[in-house]
Amino acid sequence: CASARAIHSAADLEPAMAALGLPMILRSDDQHVQVDVRLCTRIKHVDEAKHTLPLPAVALQLIDVRKRWREAAPDSVMARFHHKKRAMVYGDTVLNNHVFFSRSPIVGQSSCTFIADRRRVRKILRGVGIGRSRWRDTLAADYEFFHSPPEASEVMLRAVAALGLHMAAIDYASLPGGEVVLWEANPYVH
Repeated sequence: CASARAIHSAADLEPAMAALGLPMILRSDDQHVQVDVRLCTRIKHVDEAKHTLPLPAVALQLIDVRKRWREAAPDSVMARFHHKKRAMVYGDTVLNNHVFFSRSPIVGQSSCTFIADRRRVRKILRGVGIGRSRWRDTLAADYEFFHSPPEASEVMLRAVAALGLHMAAIDYASLPGGEVVLWEANPYVH
């Protein structure tokens, strides 16, 4: 898991930055779907957050999994984009749901290639075909993930059990050696 620090007041931001380093992710601790998520790459971003970050919040270490993919498989879709996978855990069953890709380290539905390319193709590149190979590559990876056996099932099951849950959607990233980095376990899967 990415290291995390609870943020209860603006005074907690600097100690969190000292502990986690930059870049780090700041997000509300009681919101969902990446509401108010921000990437802090400079001290200036942390200073700005002191006045605008909804509290309570959490600071998360940014683990750059794309860097590891670039070293291991530089031509892969995993090396070209940041990714976020979702596995669904129901009791003792783990099922793959989706994998999103993005140019941004904050990967979600609104920043993923499926949405970004759809907008771009509709408005600017309709019929030209530019950008479609990226869409095709990421869609193929999503389809392959959905139909593959779950990754690190025992890790997913232990994470859900450690939280006292029986069901959760786990957002994570994978590394070239088969390891995973857990980002979030969400019991409110819809």
